[in-house]
Amino acid sequence: MQTGDYDGAKARSKFKLGTSNGRHHLVNSVFQCPGHRVAEKKGHCPRTAFLVHDLPVVDLFPTTSDPATVSPEESQLETCRMIAGCGDDQLSPLRVGHQTKKREILEYYDGVNSTTILGELFGQDEPRRFVQITVGESSGIELSQAEDVESVNMDFLRRRGAFHLPSKQIWYEFLISVFQTRVTEESSEKLFQIYFEQVHPYTPILERLAFLRGWVEDKYSIFLLQCILTSVVPFLHEDSVSLMGFADRRSAQRSFFSKAQLLYDLEFEKSQLCLLQGSLMLTSSHFEFIVDKDCRFWLINAVRLATQMGLHRKQIAAQLDPSTRKLFTRLFWVLYNRDVLMAIAGRANVRRLNDYHCDVSELTEHDWDDEDYHGPSVLFSSPTTRIEKLYLVQNTKLSRICARYLEIFRSTESKPARSGCEELEKAILQWRKELPPDLNIEFIENWSNETVWILVLKAMSSRLECVLYRNLRTMYDTGDESSEHRALQKQHNAMLDLSTTLDRIMLQDLVGCCPLSVMTCASTVIAMHIETALDKSITTPRRQNSQIHIHKGLAYLRASSEHWHSGQGSLHMLEEIVKKTGLTLKDLDDRESGLKPVNPFAQKQKGALDRRIDSSDRPAGPSGLFSGGNASNDRETAWTSLPFLPGLSMGTENSGYETMAGEEDPEKLLNELLAENFLDFDGAHAWGQFE
Repeated sequence: MQTGDYDGAKARSKFKLGTSNGRHHLVNSVFQCPGHRVAEKKGHCPRTAFLVHDLPVVDLFPTTSDPATVSPEESQLETCRMIAGCGDDQLSPLRVGHQTKKREILEYYDGVNSTTILGELFGQDEPRRFVQITVGESSGIELSQAEDVESVNMDFLRRRGAFHLPSKQIWYEFLISVFQTRVTEESSEKLFQIYFEQVHPYTPILERLAFLRGWVEDKYSIFLLQCILTSVVPFLHEDSVSLMGFADRRSAQRSFFSKAQLLYDLEFEKSQLCLLQGSLMLTSSHFEFIVDKDCRFWLINAVRLATQMGLHRKQIAAQLDPSTRKLFTRLFWVLYNRDVLMAIAGRANVRRLNDYHCDVSELTEHDWDDEDYHGPSVLFSSPTTRIEKLYLVQNTKLSRICARYLEIFRSTESKPARSGCEELEKAILQWRKELPPDLNIEFIENWSNETVWILVLKAMSSRLECVLYRNLRTMYDTGDESSEHRALQKQHNAMLDLSTTLDRIMLQDLVGCCPLSVMTCASTVIAMHIETALDKSITTPRRQNSQIHIHKGLAYLRASSEHWHSGQGSLHMLEEIVKKTGLTLKDLDDRESGLKPVNPFAQKQKGALDRRIDSSDRPAGPSGLFSGGNASNDRETAWTSLPFLPGLSMGTENSGYETMAGEEDPEKLLNELLAENFLDFDGAHAWGQFE
């Protein structure tokens, strides 16, 4: 509570219920909490004011011997007391996210129930909505049973290595070198520095100085640390991975991820904020296609915790100290970005956050602490740069546009309104015009891991335009040729922008500095180039240009998959399709070969793309596959509906293939590949780590 927020006395008396001399008292004028004003004023009746008749004086909200902790039985009463306004006016940053053996509860109360009703009754004009309490164990036999369970769980966690971390000597070796100097070749592979320079810029969900102090003082969350290690592994050099005792990045990341999940499953972590921060980090991790707790599970968990804490509502800001308010604002918008990103990529079928329920303030550059630290230099590295701040601010604005796109194109209506699509186009154009000069590619002379975020933002915006104009082209594919052609041209321009951005990233050797979201952008544009190259109406030079972009994109995926192992599924899928459709580089100038009318999924399917190629365009091929323009009914023949360049001889190309399972539908697979959810497609669950 800031000085001057309330007028009147700041009495330090207990919250008591009673009367004096038989007089009636307004409840709000009688019950005073530390640090709050007396609500009664002449001619003023608070909205929760009721008349209380003569009652004995009772201590409605007695203080406990340990005011920082309450028992489970007392937790609801303590919550009511906090809502009524008894307690700290602001949330201290020292009490947020620290490691504790007791359950930390952070919750926003916006509903109507017995607790909120009574809290408002005995409280002030504006009841406290954001409540923080710490709950201890029950007494008696329940406590004994809980201790037994905790002992068993602790033994199990130790046997599974959940508390194992890289040795302190390893941590200190690079801590000293990292936090005393700027980035150097010798220190660039150090864990904390890698995290704060590669992960923190697009996921700034830690209060850096508090975290580093806690680590040095051995007051850190082991769950959160395992999550940090999970997220930082893709950016580590192989030598650093080997130093920690792992064969490769995948095994290291899987190990840290498993330990974090185990700590979560056995409820070892008691801090609600740490659970939220860790869950957000784990939304970037997914290893097996059959696991239940994939990145979507952690996203849903993060949304649950964030909305429970009220991060989506602006009302809690007045109850937070400036540092915590900034942290909570960043947390919400990182969660928002992740929610939209998964939905627009098809990784999630629906968004988890409802914009109509969110009124939190927009993210600005001022939502980062100044990080003006004067302690030991071992605790601190370079502060967050302005480019890193602007990146997240502008990426958040882009996410708002993406959310509007989802609202238009994912609605249950049969066809999006043209006016809504035009508004979306204008929003993207306006967003580009308003980008700060610091994010202008033309003004950057030296590219590094500090400026790579400009390219990441460029790739994300180009991907949105690619998907938007492809959808518009499909929408106009009903006779409106001029609108369809316009959408196609804009899609090709966006594809060129995205491919050029990927080229620049590779040219500057920054592939290993980019988050996985850029890898999904590469998958997107490769699939669209394949679609373009297989269009029967395209000219040979344009087909060749698309082939070149396809293989440059594949080169990016190969380089990126060395860091993000889960991306190898997308790489394999795209390579197989390129090979089986005659889009390899060796076929680039081979006019005698042309494109192969072969189903990459090895099953004949009638009419898949007949709108692009009709029977008259199909020359006779080997074994009479297209005789009379009719497809063979034999399952061991090529998929005749895959388009190719008309007039090009099939030569003696072998159209053999492997059969598919009978229940698999190749047309459905290809259509899904070319829809939004092709970004990392490799089966129903075949999505890799996602940023």
